[in-house]
Amino acid sequence: MKTLRRVALGVLLAVSLPACADSRRSKVEEIPVATRTFLYSDGGGAVGRVERRIMADGEERLHGQTEIRSDGGHFLVVEDVTLDPRGRLVHAETAIAGRCAEVTEQRIVYDASNGAVSVSDAGGERRWSVPTDAPWVLAPSKDAQRRPIATALTGWIAIRAAALAPSLRVVDVAEKTAYATSSDQLAVPTEHGMTAVLGDAGIDAGPDFVEELRLVPLSRTMTRVAVLPPRSALLCGQTMNEQ
Repeated sequence: MKTLRRVALGVLLAVSLPACADSRRSKVEEIPVATRTFLYSDGGGAVGRVERRIMADGEERLHGQTEIRSDGGHFLVVEDVTLDPRGRLVHAETAIAGRCAEVTEQRIVYDASNGAVSVSDAGGERRWSVPTDAPWVLAPSKDAQRRPIATALTGWIAIRAAALAPSLRVVDVAEKTAYATSSDQLAVPTEHGMTAVLGDAGIDAGPDFVEELRLVPLSRTMTRVAVLPPRSALLCGQTMNEQ
């Protein structure tokens, strides 16, 4: 009987130890090997912040916030994006709000792995399929006046996608389309890096990340800065420097 118990214990340990090792390994793989934060401002009512984490396998996980005050009111967009090690979009979630995020007006989930997009807003929830025949690019969200407002993250997605394939698929939730276009129509090389053209916006990126966003519909240019404006100058009365 004792021998039987020892055998059973040995089998249990043999099964559990690899499982524990796999658990520890997965936790280690979840720790970023590099993290950087990028700040943007136009010196007035537009600010942005992006945290970029590089995982052990090369996957990118990014979180961005863009706040803009204009004659049309407040515009706040919060984005969470995952790119695979090659730079192709895997998953993205976008939340659009006004009045300093008191109310989320629209939430969009882009499931590029499974070719699905879902939108939740005052009209309910809608879901549709999008082809995965080419890397996805996300068209800019639109404010209350239906002006497209690109962000550092939408520009980065386009720039990374353009390096992967000769054609891309642009998912435009506002227009309910997902059209194919050539990569060189959306992103072109420059002497300093790459420039993406999304809607009426130009997004310049250097070797590490986005440097400048030119939001033509709003007549604003957001550039990378070391520190954001003080609290009193920010849209929602709080700083994104320490978030």
